[in-house]
Amino acid sequence: MRELRNSMVVGGAVIIALALAACGPIYGQLMRVAEGVKHFEVKSGKSGDLKGGGALLVYAPFCKTEQAFFICPGELEEQMAVALTKAGLFTAESYLEHDPATAAAARTAMKSQTPEALQQAFKLAKAPERLLLGTLLRREMTVAPTRGVIMTEAYRLEFYNLRTGAVTVIEVEVRDLAEDIMTTLSDELVAQLAKG
Repeated sequence: MRELRNSMVVGGAVIIALALAACGPIYGQLMRVAEGVKHFEVKSGKSGDLKGGGALLVYAPFCKTEQAFFICPGELEEQMAVALTKAGLFTAESYLEHDPATAAAARTAMKSQTPEALQQAFKLAKAPERLLLGTLLRREMTVAPTRGVIMTEAYRLEFYNLRTGAVTVIEVEVRDLAEDIMTTLSDELVAQLAKG
């Protein structure tokens, strides 16, 4: 009788352990359902103005609101430049301004500079046809068991055409694995440009 009771206790403990171990993967997979682009809106200008690619300067650091945080200065902007280049939208380069006091004034001044002046000032490979200034509106981090770190990030992206003066402002919110978020964002931009 005692052996039966011990077997039942051990069996019950094994069942409970298996159930608890399954919660992590189940929770991780359920979070996958909520991933992707949650919001995409052209706030001003036309998305069609972004067609044609060309050289793009992504200026870092982006501005940020109280609901946002940076992990490392310039990391978002560099990831965005790489993702936009891989997606075939632009030939993008990023430049990180290390002095916050200089950054605010530089953002304003750059909008009126020529592509050649920016190329020389920031030692870029190509003269940028467009300038990207951004604001990180919101950033949240969640750990998904068996998946990794899930980020929810919302951006206001301001694309300035340095030749024509046209400005396109886009707001986008993305939820994805931290390492995939910029790829998801750039893929959505490609899809939106394809729509017209």
